[in-house]
Amino acid sequence: MTLTARCSAPPSSRALASLVLVLSLAACAVGPRFDDDPALSPESTPGDATASAPTDARAPAREAGSAGPDAGAAPAADAAPTPLADATSDATASPTPTPTPTPTAPDAATAPTAPDAATAPAPTASELVLSEIQFNPSSSEPDGEWVEIANVASGPRSLRGLALRDGGGRSKVIDQDVVIAPGGFVVLARSRVAARAQGVPDAVIGYEYGAGLSTSAGILLANGATGSIALMAGTTELARVPYGTFSLGDSPGQSVQRRVLAGTSVGTAAQFCVSRAAYGATGHMGTPGAPPDCP
Repeated sequence: MTLTARCSAPPSSRALASLVLVLSLAACAVGPRFDDDPALSPESTPGDATASAPTDARAPAREAGSAGPDAGAAPAADAAPTPLADATSDATASPTPTPTPTPTAPDAATAPTAPDAATAPAPTASELVLSEIQFNPSSSEPDGEWVEIANVASGPRSLRGLALRDGGGRSKVIDQDVVIAPGGFVVLARSRVAARAQGVPDAVIGYEYGAGLSTSAGILLANGATGSIALMAGTTELARVPYGTFSLGDSPGQSVQRRVLAGTSVGTAAQFCVSRAAYGATGHMGTPGAPPDCP
Protein backbone atom coordinates (compact mmCIF):
# COMPACT_ATOMS: atom_id res chain seq x y z
CA MET A 1 0.00 0.00 0.00
CA THR A 2 1.35 3.43 -0.98
CA LEU A 3 0.47 6.37 1.12
CA THR A 4 0.68 9.72 -0.48
CA ALA A 5 0.26 12.86 1.47
CA ARG A 6 -0.43 16.08 -0.06
CA CYS A 7 1.60 18.88 1.36
CA SER A 8 -0.53 21.59 0.00
CA ALA A 9 -3.26 21.11 2.54
CA PRO A 10 -3.53 19.34 5.94
CA PRO A 11 -5.21 16.06 5.85
CA SER A 12 -8.61 15.69 7.08
CA SER A 13 -9.55 14.02 10.31
CA ARG A 14 -10.78 11.02 8.43
CA ALA A 15 -7.52 10.63 6.65
CA LEU A 16 -5.52 10.83 9.87
CA ALA A 17 -7.64 8.20 11.52
CA SER A 18 -7.17 5.89 8.58
CA LEU A 19 -3.44 6.40 8.73
CA VAL A 20 -3.24 5.54 12.40
CA LEU A 21 -5.29 2.39 11.88
CA VAL A 22 -3.05 1.22 9.07
CA LEU A 23 0.09 1.80 11.09
CA SER A 24 -1.34 -0.14 14.06
CA LEU A 25 -2.25 -3.11 11.91
CA ALA A 26 1.21 -3.10 10.39
CA ALA A 27 2.82 -3.11 13.83
CA CYS A 28 0.76 -6.09 15.00
CA ALA A 29 1.65 -8.05 11.90
CA VAL A 30 5.36 -7.46 12.22
CA GLY A 31 5.55 -8.03 16.06
CA PRO A 32 7.68 -6.26 18.62
CA ARG A 33 11.40 -5.77 17.93
CA PHE A 34 13.83 -6.21 20.80
CA ASP A 35 17.07 -6.20 18.86
CA ASP A 36 17.58 -2.54 19.41
CA ASP A 37 16.84 -2.60 23.17
CA PRO A 38 19.53 -4.41 25.21
CA ALA A 39 17.46 -4.25 28.34
CA LEU A 40 14.76 -6.37 26.73
CA SER A 41 17.14 -8.93 25.11
CA PRO A 42 16.40 -12.64 25.96
CA GLU A 43 20.00 -13.19 27.16
CA SER A 44 19.57 -10.61 29.91
CA THR A 45 16.19 -11.84 31.17
CA PRO A 46 16.58 -12.51 34.99
CA GLY A 47 14.29 -15.52 35.05
CA ASP A 48 16.46 -17.52 32.64
CA ALA A 49 19.82 -16.98 34.39
CA THR A 50 19.72 -20.25 36.29
CA ALA A 51 18.41 -22.22 33.37
CA SER A 52 21.14 -21.00 31.04
CA ALA A 53 23.98 -21.56 33.52
CA PRO A 54 26.27 -24.52 32.65
CA THR A 55 26.02 -27.72 34.63
CA ASP A 56 29.56 -27.38 36.06
CA ALA A 57 28.64 -24.12 37.69
CA ARG A 58 26.23 -25.93 40.02
CA ALA A 59 28.63 -28.79 40.98
CA PRO A 60 30.50 -26.90 43.75
CA ALA A 61 27.20 -26.11 45.41
CA ARG A 62 26.29 -29.82 45.62
CA GLU A 63 29.70 -30.79 47.00
CA ALA A 64 29.44 -28.13 49.67
CA GLY A 65 26.06 -29.39 50.81
CA SER A 66 23.91 -26.80 48.92
CA ALA A 67 20.48 -27.62 47.64
CA GLY A 68 20.44 -29.88 44.63
CA PRO A 69 19.28 -33.28 43.53
CA ASP A 70 22.44 -35.07 44.80
CA ALA A 71 22.59 -33.54 48.27
CA GLY A 72 19.76 -35.61 49.76
CA ALA A 73 20.74 -38.83 47.97
CA ALA A 74 23.88 -39.54 50.12
CA PRO A 75 23.53 -42.65 52.39
CA ALA A 76 22.91 -42.02 56.05
CA ALA A 77 26.07 -43.99 56.95
CA ASP A 78 28.19 -41.39 55.12
CA ALA A 79 26.40 -38.45 56.66
CA ALA A 80 27.11 -39.35 60.32
CA PRO A 81 29.93 -41.27 62.11
CA THR A 82 29.24 -44.86 63.14
CA PRO A 83 28.15 -44.96 66.79
CA LEU A 84 30.49 -46.67 69.27
CA ALA A 85 29.60 -50.22 70.23
CA ASP A 86 27.69 -50.49 73.44
CA ALA A 87 29.92 -51.94 76.18
CA THR A 88 27.00 -53.69 77.81
CA SER A 89 25.97 -55.34 74.54
CA ASP A 90 29.53 -56.55 73.87
CA ALA A 91 29.82 -58.03 77.33
CA THR A 92 26.51 -59.79 76.89
CA ALA A 93 27.30 -61.08 73.41
CA SER A 94 30.74 -62.45 74.34
CA PRO A 95 30.69 -66.13 75.23
CA THR A 96 31.15 -66.80 78.92
CA PRO A 97 34.32 -68.89 79.48
CA THR A 98 33.73 -72.30 80.96
CA PRO A 99 35.24 -72.39 84.46
CA THR A 100 38.07 -74.87 84.95
CA PRO A 101 36.94 -77.57 87.33
CA THR A 102 38.80 -77.49 90.61
CA PRO A 103 40.57 -80.77 91.27
CA THR A 104 39.32 -82.48 94.34
CA ALA A 105 41.23 -84.66 96.69
CA PRO A 106 40.66 -88.37 96.24
CA ASP A 107 38.10 -89.96 98.45
CA ALA A 108 39.70 -91.32 101.57
CA ALA A 109 37.69 -94.50 101.15
CA THR A 110 39.18 -95.19 97.69
CA ALA A 111 42.66 -93.64 97.95
CA PRO A 112 45.50 -96.14 98.30
CA THR A 113 47.06 -96.23 101.73
CA ALA A 114 50.40 -97.40 103.02
CA PRO A 115 50.48 -100.91 104.45
CA ASP A 116 49.31 -100.97 108.06
CA ALA A 117 51.86 -102.57 110.38
CA ALA A 118 49.08 -103.59 112.79
CA THR A 119 47.27 -105.66 110.15
CA ALA A 120 50.15 -106.87 107.97
CA PRO A 121 50.79 -110.57 108.78
CA ALA A 122 54.16 -112.19 109.35
CA PRO A 123 55.58 -113.91 106.27
CA THR A 124 55.79 -117.61 105.66
CA ALA A 125 58.51 -119.50 103.78
CA SER A 126 59.05 -118.37 100.15
CA GLU A 127 57.12 -115.08 100.62
CA LEU A 128 60.26 -113.01 101.26
CA VAL A 129 63.49 -113.07 99.26
CA LEU A 130 66.95 -111.76 100.16
CA SER A 131 67.28 -109.94 96.84
CA GLU A 132 70.53 -107.88 97.11
CA ILE A 133 73.58 -107.80 99.38
CA GLN A 134 76.21 -105.10 99.69
CA PHE A 135 78.88 -106.99 101.64
CA ASN A 136 81.99 -105.15 100.40
CA PRO A 137 81.40 -101.38 100.32
CA SER A 138 84.22 -99.26 98.96
CA SER A 139 84.29 -97.22 102.18
CA SER A 140 83.08 -97.31 105.78
CA GLU A 141 83.19 -101.07 106.23
CA PRO A 142 81.30 -102.60 107.98
CA ASP A 143 79.01 -99.57 108.48
CA GLY A 144 78.39 -99.29 104.74
CA GLU A 145 77.00 -102.85 104.49
CA TRP A 146 73.30 -103.45 103.78
CA VAL A 147 70.80 -106.13 102.76
CA GLU A 148 67.73 -105.76 100.55
CA ILE A 149 64.53 -107.82 101.05
CA ALA A 150 61.78 -108.22 98.42
CA ASN A 151 58.17 -109.18 99.13
CA VAL A 152 56.86 -111.71 96.59
CA ALA A 153 53.62 -112.37 98.49
CA SER A 154 50.20 -111.17 97.34
CA GLY A 155 49.82 -108.75 100.27
CA PRO A 156 51.89 -106.68 102.68
CA ARG A 157 54.16 -108.48 105.10
CA SER A 158 55.59 -107.33 108.43
CA LEU A 159 59.26 -107.90 109.39
CA ARG A 160 58.77 -107.16 113.07
CA GLY A 161 60.01 -110.10 115.20
CA LEU A 162 62.10 -111.63 112.39
CA ALA A 163 65.87 -111.81 112.76
CA LEU A 164 68.95 -111.41 110.56
CA ARG A 165 71.71 -114.00 111.04
CA ASP A 166 75.19 -113.79 109.49
CA GLY A 167 77.66 -116.57 108.57
CA GLY A 168 79.30 -116.34 111.98
CA GLY A 169 76.01 -117.08 113.80
CA ARG A 170 75.45 -113.53 115.02
CA SER A 171 71.85 -112.38 114.88
CA LYS A 172 69.76 -109.27 115.30
CA VAL A 173 65.98 -109.27 115.91
CA ILE A 174 64.03 -106.58 114.03
CA ASP A 175 62.29 -104.75 116.87
CA GLN A 176 60.47 -102.08 114.87
CA ASP A 177 57.45 -102.05 112.57
CA VAL A 178 58.84 -102.62 109.08
CA VAL A 179 56.18 -103.43 106.47
CA ILE A 180 56.87 -104.32 102.84
CA ALA A 181 54.12 -103.80 100.28
CA PRO A 182 53.49 -106.61 97.77
CA GLY A 183 56.11 -106.41 95.05
CA GLY A 184 58.09 -103.90 97.11
CA PHE A 185 61.66 -103.70 98.39
CA VAL A 186 63.21 -102.54 101.67
CA VAL A 187 66.84 -102.02 102.67
CA LEU A 188 68.14 -103.07 106.10
CA ALA A 189 71.32 -101.05 106.70
CA ARG A 190 73.95 -101.47 109.37
CA SER A 191 74.24 -97.64 109.52
CA ARG A 192 71.66 -95.34 107.99
CA VAL A 193 74.18 -92.51 107.80
CA ALA A 194 76.78 -94.64 105.99
CA ALA A 195 74.18 -96.03 103.56
CA ARG A 196 72.95 -92.53 102.71
CA ALA A 197 76.54 -91.43 102.13
CA GLN A 198 76.86 -94.16 99.49
CA GLY A 199 73.76 -92.91 97.71
CA VAL A 200 71.14 -95.31 99.01
CA PRO A 201 67.81 -93.40 99.01
CA ASP A 202 66.74 -92.72 102.57
CA ALA A 203 63.12 -93.55 101.65
CA VAL A 204 63.99 -97.21 101.01
CA ILE A 205 65.97 -97.71 104.24
CA GLY A 206 63.47 -99.42 106.54
CA TYR A 207 65.68 -100.47 109.43
CA GLU A 208 69.13 -99.87 110.94
CA TYR A 209 70.49 -103.05 112.51
CA GLY A 210 73.94 -101.89 113.78
CA ALA A 211 73.33 -98.48 115.30
CA GLY A 212 75.85 -97.64 118.03
CA LEU A 213 77.80 -100.91 117.72
CA SER A 214 81.55 -101.22 117.38
CA THR A 215 82.99 -102.39 114.07
CA SER A 216 83.46 -105.92 115.48
CA ALA A 217 79.99 -106.35 116.99
CA GLY A 218 76.59 -107.17 115.54
CA ILE A 219 75.83 -108.50 112.09
CA LEU A 220 78.94 -108.63 109.89
CA LEU A 221 78.87 -109.46 106.19
CA ALA A 222 82.16 -111.28 105.67
CA ASN A 223 84.03 -110.96 102.37
CA GLY A 224 85.41 -114.52 102.29
CA ALA A 225 83.96 -117.95 101.77
CA THR A 226 82.05 -117.81 105.04
CA GLY A 227 80.04 -114.85 103.89
CA SER A 228 76.32 -115.55 104.36
CA ILE A 229 73.10 -113.87 105.48
CA ALA A 230 69.78 -115.44 106.50
CA LEU A 231 66.31 -114.26 107.51
CA MET A 232 64.86 -116.20 110.41
CA ALA A 233 61.39 -116.52 111.98
CA GLY A 234 62.45 -117.97 115.32
CA THR A 235 64.24 -121.17 114.39
CA THR A 236 62.65 -121.33 110.91
CA GLU A 237 64.83 -120.21 108.04
CA LEU A 238 62.74 -118.15 105.65
CA ALA A 239 65.55 -117.24 103.24
CA ARG A 240 69.35 -117.56 103.03
CA VAL A 241 72.10 -116.49 100.63
CA PRO A 242 75.57 -118.06 101.08
CA TYR A 243 77.14 -115.45 98.77
CA GLY A 244 80.71 -116.28 99.91
CA THR A 245 80.54 -119.53 97.93
CA PHE A 246 79.37 -117.98 94.65
CA SER A 247 82.81 -116.85 93.42
CA LEU A 248 81.24 -113.84 91.70
CA GLY A 249 84.19 -111.58 92.41
CA ASP A 250 85.05 -109.31 95.28
CA SER A 251 85.26 -105.86 93.69
CA PRO A 252 84.80 -103.10 96.30
CA GLY A 253 81.48 -101.28 95.94
CA GLN A 254 79.70 -103.90 93.84
CA SER A 255 76.69 -105.66 95.34
CA VAL A 256 75.32 -109.04 94.31
CA GLN A 257 71.63 -109.40 93.49
CA ARG A 258 69.18 -112.09 92.61
CA ARG A 259 68.20 -112.42 88.93
CA VAL A 260 64.72 -113.87 89.52
CA LEU A 261 62.93 -113.11 92.77
CA ALA A 262 60.78 -116.24 92.81
CA GLY A 263 62.30 -119.65 93.48
CA THR A 264 63.95 -121.53 96.28
CA SER A 265 64.46 -119.86 99.66
CA VAL A 266 68.20 -120.65 99.59
CA GLY A 267 70.00 -118.72 96.89
CA THR A 268 72.45 -120.34 94.49
CA ALA A 269 75.25 -118.91 92.38
CA ALA A 270 73.18 -119.35 89.20
CA GLN A 271 70.45 -117.15 90.64
CA PHE A 272 72.76 -114.18 91.35
CA CYS A 273 74.83 -111.69 89.39
CA VAL A 274 77.25 -108.84 90.14
CA SER A 275 75.54 -105.44 89.95
CA ARG A 276 76.44 -103.18 87.02
CA ALA A 277 74.31 -100.09 87.61
CA ALA A 278 76.09 -97.25 89.39
CA TYR A 279 74.32 -95.41 92.18
CA GLY A 280 75.38 -92.47 94.30
CA ALA A 281 78.54 -90.47 93.77
CA THR A 282 81.18 -92.79 95.27
CA GLY A 283 81.49 -95.49 92.61
CA HIS A 284 79.11 -98.02 94.17
CA MET A 285 77.07 -100.32 91.95
CA GLY A 286 73.67 -101.80 92.69
CA THR A 287 69.94 -101.09 92.67
CA PRO A 288 69.00 -100.54 96.33
CA GLY A 289 65.21 -100.41 96.72
CA ALA A 290 64.59 -101.27 93.06
CA PRO A 291 64.36 -104.36 90.80
CA PRO A 292 67.64 -106.09 89.81
CA ASP A 293 69.64 -105.11 86.75
CA CYS A 294 71.08 -108.56 86.01
CA PRO A 295 71.56 -109.27 82.27
